[in-house]
Amino acid sequence: AEWNGLVLDDGLFLPCESKIKQKVVARTNISSAMLGKEGLFNLCLEGEGVAVLESPVPRDELIEINLENAQEALAALINTKGRSVQENSKDLYTDIIGIIADFYNLKVADLVGTKRNGNIVLARQIAMYILKTNYGLAYKKIGSFFGGRDHSTVISSVEKIENEIKNNRDIKLAIDTIIRKIN
Repeated sequence: AEWNGLVLDDGLFLPCESKIKQKVVARTNISSAMLGKEGLFNLCLEGEGVAVLESPVPRDELIEINLENAQEALAALINTKGRSVQENSKDLYTDIIGIIADFYNLKVADLVGTKRNGNIVLARQIAMYILKTNYGLAYKKIGSFFGGRDHSTVISSVEKIENEIKNNRDIKLAIDTIIRKIN
């Protein structure tokens, strides 16, 4: 398949100049589309001009990519402050997991590990919920931070916390407090 534009994750795209063409492209991984509830399609931008994207990363870590040379820019290792974007993002998410572990007086290794004690499981589910709802990470990516858990486990965790928030004021308060600590 020939690559002719910049494919965006759901929820990132805001407006763009009329010179930029927008098209819908099918996901290549049907598993994440169907089981991950991430939809069958993504938006692809092509052409020259200015597009506005929403991003949960600090402004000084953003990288401007011209669509005319986007393939080359993305194919090369893109560095921010001497480190790749992936490394910076991973550090951010690792820091968030650390804040959540501290909040629940847990070791990070327990939070991301395989222990299934009630307090560890709840903290893990809240961490997955925050990474999905506040940072828009893909379910598979979130699972990778928690010992390679399957995306369906992450979906289940996020849905459980969504339901708990509706019925349990203490959980909502805990999540709000954690999010304030993160910010």
